[in-house]
Amino acid sequence: MNKISRRRTAFRAPGRRWTRLNAQLGGVDGSLTENGGLVLVAELDRALGVTAALDAAVGPVKERDRGLSGGEFALALAAVQLTGEDHLVGFDRLRADVVGEGLLPAPVPPSTTAATLAARFDQARREGIERACAQVTARALAGLPVAERARILAGRVTVDLDAKDIEVYSTRKEQVVRSYKGEVSGRVHAAHWAQAGTVLAADLLDGRSDGRTHAPGQIDRAVDAVRTAGATGPVLIQGDTGYYAGKVAEKIAARGCLFRLGVPRSRPLWRAVAAVHEDDWIDALDYPTAQVAVLAYAPPG
Repeated sequence: MNKISRRRTAFRAPGRRWTRLNAQLGGVDGSLTENGGLVLVAELDRALGVTAALDAAVGPVKERDRGLSGGEFALALAAVQLTGEDHLVGFDRLRADVVGEGLLPAPVPPSTTAATLAARFDQARREGIERACAQVTARALAGLPVAERARILAGRVTVDLDAKDIEVYSTRKEQVVRSYKGEVSGRVHAAHWAQAGTVLAADLLDGRSDGRTHAPGQIDRAVDAVRTAGATGPVLIQGDTGYYAGKVAEKIAARGCLFRLGVPRSRPLWRAVAAVHEDDWIDALDYPTAQVAVLAYAPPG
């Protein structure tokens, strides 16, 4: 950051008052950083044991016990993203910020090392990150006021299944194809705990991947994470029409959870809706101007 010195000079003109601002830009001050918020990352790591939980769940990522551990690298990756970076070169940019990097509990690796370490995070290690996050979530919830903690842990747990396309600009990247929108993209499938505001499970697949295929495995991981975090209340798993499938509903029921899935619009469904008497529609809770009704529609099979 640059030092800025200001001098205000005020003088009067007939019926008006003017203020002049003089700014002088000096050289870069190495004692300043634009990433001061990273001190919060370090404090969270100290208070919640983030790195230790990651190390225990992820396991070793190198043959030699030197340099960054798997947990330290995962935390550094999160810190780089928190500074607004979305590419491996962000590691080099944060390293150039000596003060900002010094706020973190472990050094930030150069981009070349980061690429090597990232390639070692296979599916098992990525799921280890999810288990570690569930443990850290439990510690964070334990620090809440009693009433708030009880509301989240003993009340209903809502898990949202959703997907988001991540557009890229090269067909040579792994796990990317042209989506139905025509964009070259990957697709993130995630299970999100609404009340706690945290992601429970996530996978990066290609831009045409079907949520119905991968949802059953994510449901198992999401429910396990919720229980690891200490939630004891009933679990409601909901998704849009992209998750409307018998095997998804069967998996949810097998885990003892409730489900709410969007139903694709079809002629049989519209016939069932048309058969509902006008007097059977009632106002929906928390949704102004919306109404709901119960109808005896079941898809074939």
